Amino acid sequence: MKAQDRVYEALVHVGNDGVTAAQLAKKLELSRPVVSHYLNGLLKEGRAAKKGTKPVYWTAIAERKMQPACQADAFQDFIGYNGSQKAVIEQCRAAVNYPPDGLPIIINGKSGVGKSFLASLIYRYACDQGVIGADAPFYYFELCGLRQQS
Repeated sequence: MKAQDRVYEALVHVGNDGVTAAQLAKKLELSRPVVSHYLNGLLKEGRAAKKGTKPVYWTAIAERKMQPACQADAFQDFIGYNGSQKAVIEQCRAAVNYPPDGLPIIINGKSGVGKSFLASLIYRYACDQGVIGADAPFYYFELCGLRQQS
């Protein structure tokens, strides 16, 4: 096991409370500058997060399980996903992945064109990407009955 992986494992065992580089160095019997170097490497890899300044508290970020390469694209069942609707699908992906928590999406169209189906595919894509948990609820609102009365 590499030293950086040892530092990551120690961070995982600390939990969400966080730990300083000095505390971690003492626990691992390494020098503080070396531990700081590994922690900054973990930060760049997205495996660690830091909070505060002087002292900086470090926490581990849970690693996402790698998805098999053969896993199908969530949008592949959408007719035209790789053709006429490719730009729409790219906008949906961009909205889901927009930092930090994605963007709200309003889907507008005539009755029967697949708005609810597209919404369910966006939800599945967000779950697959780890943006939301697999147990996150799926809400959508039917606004067809809410017409303005003039």
